[in-house]
Parts: sequence; C-alpha cells; structure tokens
Amino acid sequence: MKKISQEIQRLLEELKDDPEFKLERLMLEINEDICRFMEERGITRAELAEKLGTSRAYITKMLNGNPNLTLRSLVNIAHALECEINIRFFEKETRIPNLSVYRQQKSVKKTKKLAFSAKKNSSKKYKRM
Repeated sequence: MKKISQEIQRLLEELKDDPEFKLERLMLEINEDICRFMEERGITRAELAEKLGTSRAYITKMLNGNPNLTLRSLVNIAHALECEINIRFFEKETRIPNLSVYRQQKSVKKTKKLAFSAKKNSSKKYKRM
C-alpha cells in the first residue's frame, strides 16, 4: 500500500500544473462536495433533480463528471442543497491544502483514473483566454 501511495504522490507532483489535471481534480472535489451534502441531508438523486427542475439522468451525468457545469448550475445546486458555494482566484504561489487522509484513501481509485486521464490528454494544446 505504501508503494502505491508513493506512486500516487509522484504522479500528483508530476501533473500538478497540468490544466487537464486541474480541471479533473476540481470536478472531483465539486462532485465529492455535492455527494457529501446530499448524504448529510438525506437527499436522493431523484429529489435533487426535482428541486432543480431537471431529470435524474442529468444528475447522474453531472455526478459522473460533466465538465460543463455553469456557475448558474453550481449556484442552483448549492441552493437546492441549502449550502453555499465559494469560488475564488488566488496567487499561484499559495499552496492549496492537500486532500485529507480520509479523502485520499477514499479517492485512490479515482485518483489513478484522474492521473491516467490527465496524462492521456496532456498532449492537447490549451488556448489562452
């Protein structure tokens, strides 16, 4: 297990500045937060879909990593879950806190998939906005 953990840490360090990896990580964190709030409040996918005026299929697609969530969608989801959302920009030198040990253990499988996906897509060129 320690060897796997070291390999994951090496991959995370290697990919930490890759835009595709950052996108995948952010999507994973948002989905984990949504699932956590749903579980804490006892809200099912069907109930969340009803609160948002959408289909259960959309909720499933969203929780499976739909990268096209708009700010409006995120605000609506937060409202439906009776929580707040906070999106901020900060200096690159600021360290983002590492995932907690619990989240790392829970996400080992997802992290491997995330690292593979980011590495596979890292050859793409990214437009500057």
